[in-house]
Amino acid sequence: MPFFIPGWWGYLTEGELWGWPVADESGLPLREQKAGFWSSYDKPAPGRRLRVFAGSMGNKFDSPGAFTPRFMPTLGTPTFICPALWEDHIPTFGELYDYLSTWDTAITAFASIPLTANGPAGWRPYLQPGEIHAADPSLHQLLQDLANEINEDIHEACFAIDDPDLWYPGVDDDSIPPVSDDHVDLVIWALQRELNREIRIHPSHDRARGSSDRRPAVVLANLPRRVQRALAERRRLRYQQYGIGQAEWEAQTWSLWKVPEDPDFIPRRALRIAAREAS
Repeated sequence: MPFFIPGWWGYLTEGELWGWPVADESGLPLREQKAGFWSSYDKPAPGRRLRVFAGSMGNKFDSPGAFTPRFMPTLGTPTFICPALWEDHIPTFGELYDYLSTWDTAITAFASIPLTANGPAGWRPYLQPGEIHAADPSLHQLLQDLANEINEDIHEACFAIDDPDLWYPGVDDDSIPPVSDDHVDLVIWALQRELNREIRIHPSHDRARGSSDRRPAVVLANLPRRVQRALAERRRLRYQQYGIGQAEWEAQTWSLWKVPEDPDFIPRRALRIAAREAS
């Protein structure tokens, strides 16, 4: 049975940690890949919950058979010790997931993960249009797939700037609560804030040359109102697809175990990149 010891953050590659050659296993199903550093969110490895779990490994290992999940604080935290899995081989992500998902302590730890990565002191989950903050919080690193799915929705919606008649469906069933007009306005403002924060820089310019070389962000308020509403509905659906609703938003925590297993799920961004590389 696993147990806890005080942990520290190690920064070792899998090969350095184990002293064994590490082959490129990116072509294998994620469950069959050796557990270790994983941030391959752009790779078409299926499994909604398993992808989130694999991201928790990060590149932080304490010793053979031990790791500190990325969502735990960096110092003085418990480290998961699973010696039985490392007796004669490095376990796969599937083996490690199956092992930890039957252990009460691990179940509890993975049931309360911070929703944001950098929520500053005094930050509130509900902001109003026009409010700004010195450090806007970002979704937690383990929710990178969720962020990418929302980005794909924005990417698709922006085609309506040039084509106002673009077919861009929202959510027309009862899978999400209704979205009010005020909520649509709040979502569009919040997404605009993120676009403004991550303004693109033309590849021919050096990042150090400053904001004068930056391209302006698309103005989401210029989207047809029906597209704005559909985008807000999709955003609510994306959060729900990761087990995050109003209760999780207000508590600012979420649970790995509420993320659907969805073993065939592959994020659209990963599929788009794979198709481009194959062409």
